[in-house]
Amino acid sequence: MDTLLGLLFAPVAKRLDRAQRSPQALMWRAVLAQCVFLPLAFIIGVYLNAFVALPYIGPPVAALILARTIAFRSAWDNGQSVAIMAEAARGWTETITHTLARDWLSTAVLFTLGGFALWLPFRFLSAVTNQRERTGTTKPSSHFERAFIPLFDLAALMGSIWAALLFAFSTIFVPGTQLTAIAGFAAVRLRGILSRVIPLTVVAYALNFSFATRSKRSDGASTWIGPKQGRAKLTSDDLRLAHKLMLTACGLSFVTMAMLGLILMVYATGR
Repeated sequence: MDTLLGLLFAPVAKRLDRAQRSPQALMWRAVLAQCVFLPLAFIIGVYLNAFVALPYIGPPVAALILARTIAFRSAWDNGQSVAIMAEAARGWTETITHTLARDWLSTAVLFTLGGFALWLPFRFLSAVTNQRERTGTTKPSSHFERAFIPLFDLAALMGSIWAALLFAFSTIFVPGTQLTAIAGFAAVRLRGILSRVIPLTVVAYALNFSFATRSKRSDGASTWIGPKQGRAKLTSDDLRLAHKLMLTACGLSFVTMAMLGLILMVYATGR
């Protein structure tokens, strides 16, 4: 779905995102684009909500769209093959962390609150800002694309915090991880794409990893996400530990969703 939305918006972005324009002009062009396309996505989402409410036809269509959006299995398999071939356990861990936080939990929160009326604008923002990049904690270099980040962060924030809490809580059940992962919240740097930095920082503290970013310090050195003693060079054992943490967090996400659903059901029936 992100690919489709990105292809649809690409001709517009090509006309608006011109390198010869000033940063201020690009920012206002992006604001104008959001004022047009986000309400349009909301309206289409409202009609989608009406369609999926139809008996027999609607629910399977909704399930198919959401399943293709989450695509957690394909992200897992693709990341796993890269990690095995290149021994890039760090890259695989980044990919799955972002997929769980953005495509699974953020999508679940927004879809619960507003159905496709909130889901579709969020996927549009995700597509425009190229959020499927593995190193996407750093803001895009384009001033046009940067102007989409604040709304994207706002929409994804609840799901990102939920994911970070699940990662921190998962350390209780996964031997070898750091129980002090909750300290990652205090170490979050308020720079870059915040909704991606929060869960990745907690994962870094849980696994004692260090994740490189694209941003540079004043002396030209790379900036890192994670504890000072975190390791950047990882082994197959680190990859197996990351597997366990991610699987545990996924399992806990289903448990928490079931509990929240039960609470809402009891509340609805008791009114």
